[in-house]
Amino acid sequence: MPTYGLVLTAAGSSSRFGTGSKVLAPLDGVPVLVRAARAFVAALGALPTVVTVRVEDRAAVEALARTEPALSGSTLVVGGATRQESVARGLEALPADVLVVLVHDAARPLVAPALVRAVAEAARRDGAAAPALAVVDSVHALDAGGRLATPLDRASLRAVQTPQAARADLLRRAFAAAVQAG
Repeated sequence: MPTYGLVLTAAGSSSRFGTGSKVLAPLDGVPVLVRAARAFVAALGALPTVVTVRVEDRAAVEALARTEPALSGSTLVVGGATRQESVARGLEALPADVLVVLVHDAARPLVAPALVRAVAEAARRDGAAAPALAVVDSVHALDAGGRLATPLDRASLRAVQTPQAARADLLRRAFAAAVQAG
């Protein structure tokens, strides 16, 4: 069985949430971050986990990691200015023997363990995987003036969600290529 690792992104600004951090907010009495982490442990067992955090949330997440089994042993890193930068920092902090990396937004706590397993297994088999849902809304491209223009054929569109997973070697190469591309 391959060694899985998890980058749990929790460094977002929470700007649409209002005050505080959405990943630390309780959902039925349990912090959102903890619920997300528990889904991965339920799916794959204990696995190396890196949590990317905002500087202002670090102490609270460290306290959770001391008391919550699903976060026990997690490595915390301060996230970057963008999600891509946060994932890159998380990837760097994972152990070298991780063969498949799962990336999940901690603000999405209701992920089903069965979905986690399916994505992990598909990435192991195919190199990379992510859940993709058919787009049911009308989607339009904008013209140069920012007005609705051409409707897009939603039959050929998918909304990609997390968890996303990839073989670690492929993901590391992709991030290195993105850095080189500037």
